[in-house]
Amino acid sequence: MKKINLLLVAILLVVTVSAQNRRAEKKLVGTWTLENIYLENADEFAQTILGLYVGIFDQQISDLEDMIKEAENEDDKNDYITKLEEVKKQKEDYSLETIKSEFKQELDNLIGSLQFLFNKDKTYKNISDDIDGTWKINKKATELIVKEGEREVVFHISKLTKDKLFVTILEEQGEIKMTLNMEFKKDKK
Repeated sequence: MKKINLLLVAILLVVTVSAQNRRAEKKLVGTWTLENIYLENADEFAQTILGLYVGIFDQQISDLEDMIKEAENEDDKNDYITKLEEVKKQKEDYSLETIKSEFKQELDNLIGSLQFLFNKDKTYKNISDDIDGTWKINKKATELIVKEGEREVVFHISKLTKDKLFVTILEEQGEIKMTLNMEFKKDKK
């Protein structure tokens, strides 16, 4: 009798998870527009970017100093000195706040313009960038997986209703790590 009860519980769990997935897929079908976006780890992100840029600036400064020493004429030497002063000024002006501000502006520019279309046949279109792909939702309806060619992006679903979608995306490229929280609103038909 215990084995039958365990089997019934297992079947009920599979049916419940499957139904949850189907409901999520049905809710997702349509066009969604980004309504809000937030970079969760802005300080860490900005620090990483700053470190990378400081390295680039330092290399440029070193290269220009070498070029000044090796310049064959005064005009070239003066050009290198001018470029060196420009790079030193750029390095001096580049700060954590500058990076955070510039990146926030880039994210804010996505609000209202980033749009995704999820079709019933599991095809997908990034309307903003005119990119086609496919989509699927995992069995527990906690992840939306979008595939564009070879690139696969996993959106962690925190909430999906008939007209709102809240997701988190974790992006990692080398030293750069981003955690973006995004809120989409479903467009009216």
